[in-house]
Amino acid sequence: MQPPYVALVTPLCHALRLLAEQRLRRVGHQQNGLGTGGLPTPQELMARLLALAVSPLEGTGRGAAVLLLMNALRPEAYRDVGEHWWVEIPALVRYLEGHSKYTLEPAAWEAKLLEVTPVGRANQLFLWHC
Repeated sequence: MQPPYVALVTPLCHALRLLAEQRLRRVGHQQNGLGTGGLPTPQELMARLLALAVSPLEGTGRGAAVLLLMNALRPEAYRDVGEHWWVEIPALVRYLEGHSKYTLEPAAWEAKLLEVTPVGRANQLFLWHC
């Protein structure tokens, strides 16, 4: 049984992505990260978003919405770990669009999703700003 708020993840991710893109256009790359102010750290937010993306075809396009939100937050929150996301995340979204819940192999999807994380890039050194 899913928590009641999970149905809101897709529209929320779409709205947050639009806000992040708008803010980036308005403020530019001059800001130094998200800042905390009671919000989750970028690492905590990434963990939560990845947990939602593990089941990408539940809900209405939840996986694509989550990935696109992560990509929109990349310039501010994930600068150091998401340097290749501008290529990788659209490829993951296209991968999802080519599958249904019947054809998506969970193990293959989880492996692809893991590749965009710092854990999946164990051969590189990533510096996370706290």
